[in-house]
Amino acid sequence: MPDAEFQPVGRSTRPKVRDAPRRRIGAAVEPGGDPRALLKSLQRTAGEAEAARSANDAG
Repeated sequence: MPDAEFQPVGRSTRPKVRDAPRRRIGAAVEPGGDPRALLKSLQRTAGEAEAARSANDAG
C-alpha cells in the first residue's frame, strides 16, 4: 500500500477535525445534500486547526 494515506492521529488538532464530519454528515447525504461542501469544509477546518497549532508552536 505505497499510496496509502493515514489519519494524522498524533496531531493535537485531530479531535476537532474528526468531530466536524460527525456533526454534519447527515446534511451531506440527505436528498439535495452537498458532500463536496462537507469535504471542503473539513479541509478548511483542518487547515485552520493546523495554522493555529503552528502559530502556538512558534509563539
